[in-house]
Amino acid sequence: MLVKKGWPLGSVGLVFALLISLAGCASMGKDSVEDPYRILEDATLDDIFHVSTGIKLTKGQLLDLLAAKRVIYIGETHDNVEAHRVQLEIIKGLTERYPGQVAVGMEMFQRSYQALLDRWSRDELTEKEFLKESKWYHVWRMDYDYYKPLLNLIRDHHLILLALNPPGELMKEVSNQGLEGVSEELGNELPQMDLSDPYHRRLIKAFYKGHPSLNQSFKRFFEIQVMREETMAEIIANFLTSDKGKGKKLVVLAGGNHVRYGLGIPRRVFRRLPEAYAIVLPTAIYIPEEMRKRLMDVQLPDIPFSPADFYWAVKYEDLKKERLRLGVIVKEFAGKLRVAKVLKGSSAAKAGIKEGDILISMDGEELNQNFDLIYLIGQKKPGDKGRFLIQRGEEQFELEALFETDSHP
Repeated sequence: MLVKKGWPLGSVGLVFALLISLAGCASMGKDSVEDPYRILEDATLDDIFHVSTGIKLTKGQLLDLLAAKRVIYIGETHDNVEAHRVQLEIIKGLTERYPGQVAVGMEMFQRSYQALLDRWSRDELTEKEFLKESKWYHVWRMDYDYYKPLLNLIRDHHLILLALNPPGELMKEVSNQGLEGVSEELGNELPQMDLSDPYHRRLIKAFYKGHPSLNQSFKRFFEIQVMREETMAEIIANFLTSDKGKGKKLVVLAGGNHVRYGLGIPRRVFRRLPEAYAIVLPTAIYIPEEMRKRLMDVQLPDIPFSPADFYWAVKYEDLKKERLRLGVIVKEFAGKLRVAKVLKGSSAAKAGIKEGDILISMDGEELNQNFDLIYLIGQKKPGDKGRFLIQRGEEQFELEALFETDSHP
């Protein structure tokens, strides 16, 4: 099996970053055990298959079958826009059939942000406010454009949106101390745990072995994976049995290996609440050459279960956007951004921005945090300009930067 390599680490540390990577890996499929009818061999893009029979379905037939389920799990490769398109099409189709009866749970948000998600669903926040208050680029660290169409659908239809991940503080403590070392205060947030599933253990061990540079015991690595999945399962079961979740269908969006074989989240939800569910895996049947550099080999164990109920054949495709940089490293202090370094040949250097400058505003919008700068640059296209109000010593003046894709070597 080929899986996606990890990306730069965030504040939650190495283990959490790797778990995100492992759970959302890019997969080309394993062998006939996973694809017993060899349906993927001759599949074309957007073919949909019922895995256990090998029968091809239309999207309408898939929605008919999913409509009978209380919980629908859709796995994803986090940086594959085609996997997110499948999620969007399924949620949109179910929402049109069952208005007011569809809710969405997302691994991408920690449960401590639930009140914020409620405000988003009620359309009480701008996109910038939502990203800033949820600390999107600090916690999840993926380009928001992967999820933007889906989150806009949730807001526009006022769908209930559930945060599924445990708080960062708990993940960090389990990573550093193990389950037995969790403090009494955080221990109250631990879900009911089951670490006994031999197949789940084998699956996680395969990924652990695929990262020989990981400086952590498998025991600790496994504990945090189970803790995350048990937390997500607990939140899902509690919602479905609550007044708020009464009569609702819940679509769960999580990395593919949180739902694959039903071993991660689905089995743990079913232990708490035996409700009918289905697993849909958007499955890459074509990976462009330029995307293969993101992959690595992982030798999966033989697991005697179907990986999913349905495969939806997709391409592994990244966002069609050129990434722009200003070319500065900034430090936050007292509600301001000070330039710590200007990269040679960058847009900032060409504009005349210098080390030690304070960036007061961009295009008339105040810059108080690094997020403000990241967000505003994210709205630009190649060839666009940004107008900066700069403070240098006692002097304030404006500079204009031209954003180019080759502005940073």
